[in-house]
Amino acid sequence: MKSRATLAWTVLLAAACGAQMASTIARSTPSPGRTVFDCFAGEANAARFDTLSVDQRDLRLVVVRVDKNVYISDATFRRAEDRLTLQVSGRDSEGRTALQVDAQTFYVFFTRRGLEYRERKASDGARHAAETITDRCAPTGESGKESP
Repeated sequence: MKSRATLAWTVLLAAACGAQMASTIARSTPSPGRTVFDCFAGEANAARFDTLSVDQRDLRLVVVRVDKNVYISDATFRRAEDRLTLQVSGRDSEGRTALQVDAQTFYVFFTRRGLEYRERKASDGARHAAETITDRCAPTGESGKESP
């Protein structure tokens, strides 16, 4: 009996610790990959995101925006960052461009070792920005799926 209780607690603990931090939007669109990529870059810039990384060949873009509304009473806390990662894949079997957008939130701390990024659950602002930009640049809802 004790082993069953231990097993139940282990499963419960594993489920609680395995929470997903990023919010992911996977979608396919009839628009060409380059068009979606350029639109996403422009819309992210308009939403006050700064470009962190660009891969023109593989159509991958990472943008970041500092959230100045977050404050933690920790002397080492510096800022909160919302990060969006766009990955445009090739055409699928139906001839549609597949894309994935990940929204993440990081708290940045300054430690003796330098900056330390701690991932948090994606903020409402990051999720909303990802949804808005994706809806504008890849406007199709029929095959879109999201995970919180």
